[in-house]
Amino acid sequence: MLKAEFETDDAAKPVLRHLLAQPGGPYPLASFHYGRILLGEGDAQGLRYLEEAAASDRTLIEAAATQGHGFLLRTRDERAAQQWLEGMLPVAA
Repeated sequence: MLKAEFETDDAAKPVLRHLLAQPGGPYPLASFHYGRILLGEGDAQGLRYLEEAAASDRTLIEAAATQGHGFLLRTRDERAAQQWLEGMLPVAA
């Protein structure tokens, strides 16, 4: 997690990927950072990791929703972004 917070995304990505492959999860903070990195690279698979993070740790819902919404606004359109955001809201309930 320190790599994700204090080093480059390139340094953190393989460490996070390795952690997420380990038994004993979920690892919501690792999922959040890995998803954020993937979205930064233009990889929509990051949305899945943000969803996992939010489902496992309610404190990450707002940050995950913001990251995913922004990504979809940049890469798709407002409707897709809003639909994804609304899909995140039941996680908060």
